Amino acid sequence: MGFDAKGNLFVSDNQGDWLGTSKLHHVVKGRFHGYPASLPWHENYDGRDPLELPIKELEELRTSAAVWFTQGTMANSPTQPILIPEGFGPFTGQMLIGEMNRARIIRLMTEKVNGLMQGACTPFIDGGGLPPGVNRLAFGPDNSLWTGHTHLTWAGGQGMANIKFSGNEKVQDVLTLKITKDGFKATFVEPVEDLGEVKLKRYTFAYHSKYGSPELEKADVKFETEKISDTEYQFKLSEPLKRDFCYQFEFPTAQNSMVCYTVREVPE
Repeated sequence: MGFDAKGNLFVSDNQGDWLGTSKLHHVVKGRFHGYPASLPWHENYDGRDPLELPIKELEELRTSAAVWFTQGTMANSPTQPILIPEGFGPFTGQMLIGEMNRARIIRLMTEKVNGLMQGACTPFIDGGGLPPGVNRLAFGPDNSLWTGHTHLTWAGGQGMANIKFSGNEKVQDVLTLKITKDGFKATFVEPVEDLGEVKLKRYTFAYHSKYGSPELEKADVKFETEKISDTEYQFKLSEPLKRDFCYQFEFPTAQNSMVCYTVREVPE
């Protein structure tokens, strides 16, 4: 678990039964996040066997996750979210989260839309000497990032690593990806003259008692691109945005080209 810059509490959860893919939840008192066995502890629960409730009724009760981590693509076992402080690159105020099954740390870009938290994720460090099994993260007094690694998994590592942002190199990545009423707006860290061939696809996951879910209703999405400034681009979709879908961008000019946005709400 971890807090963002505004004190919102987030927890990660790994793929399993009732979990089509790994997730990040925004925790608010009284919410039901989809695991039926927890319902007997919910205030004023009526006492029925929660495992026998219809999926439709459970869907109406639950608050969907803020961010999906696409299984096998973005993460298999996300771990601890942590707030990025000032002095660690251009991403101050965003969060990072560890990953157990590969040598990867993921960056989170969250926003509140119609009262619900949602947003995007992208690899932050992918390999580059980082061991797998990133289980715990902490920033030191010098604003360097310490990572604790564990081998107590099916694909882990061990020991600790220290990551410093030198400030000497330019970082060309997506700084933010935000939803609009008919698409998305991407802001880049550095000016971009040519985006290259940007690709976009969407898919969703099933909510059911089975373990995990394949990517469902997969489709490529067409869009129009508009340059707003040297660092900002607007992507207007050729079809209406679909709630409870993941939209996966590929930006060929970015250091980390894959950026996935989980749509829960669409701005009016």
